Amino acid sequence: MANTYSQINIHAVFAVQSRENILSEEIRERLFSYISGILRNMNLFSLAINGFTDHVHIFLSYVLILQYQM
Repeated sequence: MANTYSQINIHAVFAVQSRENILSEEIRERLFSYISGILRNMNLFSLAINGFTDHVHIFLSYVLILQYQM
């Protein structure tokens, strides 16, 4: 049985509308946990989630393993 292993890493950046500084430290902590939960439910692995008062960075990994029968 042959296996194919693929891994895709994605870096996404989301900005607040008009780049307003509205993401306080408390909100960011809750937002990062929420995003992490969404990724986990989608079977994605968050490598890093961080940001500042006007944007959020998400670095995630998607792993795909295919098995072929010959």
